[in-house]
Amino acid sequence: MSNHNFLKSLPIVGPLAVLGLYFGLNYLRHYNSTLVRSNREAINSHNEQVNQLLPVIDSLKATLKDLRVYTNDTGRLRLHLRAAIDVQETVPIGFVVAQAEAHGIQDFLKHRASRGFDLFLESNRGTFLLMNLTQDALKEEQKWKIVGSYYYSESIKEGLIENLKNRAAEYDFLNITLDKDINDLNKLQTEIAVVSETELKNRRLKRSFANFVRLRIGELKVPYLGYIATYNKTTPKEEFKNMLPELKDMFFKYPDSTANYSMRELEIVVD
Repeated sequence: MSNHNFLKSLPIVGPLAVLGLYFGLNYLRHYNSTLVRSNREAINSHNEQVNQLLPVIDSLKATLKDLRVYTNDTGRLRLHLRAAIDVQETVPIGFVVAQAEAHGIQDFLKHRASRGFDLFLESNRGTFLLMNLTQDALKEEQKWKIVGSYYYSESIKEGLIENLKNRAAEYDFLNITLDKDINDLNKLQTEIAVVSETELKNRRLKRSFANFVRLRIGELKVPYLGYIATYNKTTPKEEFKNMLPELKDMFFKYPDSTANYSMRELEIVVD
């Protein structure tokens, strides 16, 4: 194209570019205004729901008592009180996350009798769900939760790795990758069971439980921490103590393995 023809085109291209820029800026201005408004509305809604939730949590905390655990863990233990809120996964954008959390809190407040509150036990080995308290559970029989935690010893890991390799070789046509399974052997291992009082007193059930949910203290030959607590509602100390013979009979394989166990009162904090 000659310089003359190029210059002739400038008066046409220039106005089109300016027009495009004008509409583009107007769109961005409108988009930014909408985004700012959406952010503000989402944050206001979120804060409003939180302000409704906090008094509910404070009221529950004020009434909670008889929170204890039967354990051989001598480290610091604390209970974290959290509302059992179900928040839908969403894109990681500020106002979208705030909206999802606001909806989750709103839904919880509407159904809190059945959703209830979770109590997570924090220990030096980590944090895990210990109790779930709901109004509906007051109509149910008492349930008990048992948690055991330990790390595999090197000798046990060697045997388990050998088993994994043998299994992979047997099914080599499946191209099984063992990296994750082997890595998981280095992580904290847990055993968990929740049983009702009726199940605790069922002698036939106790025999069937013996092989797969008993706390294996003395069997694994590794530092093993066990925790026993009420699961769905609190229980006075004397009632808890009266249930210990049944609990020990059900969940401890060796009678002398509870020698260093004791009942500990638990501090509660609100997250």
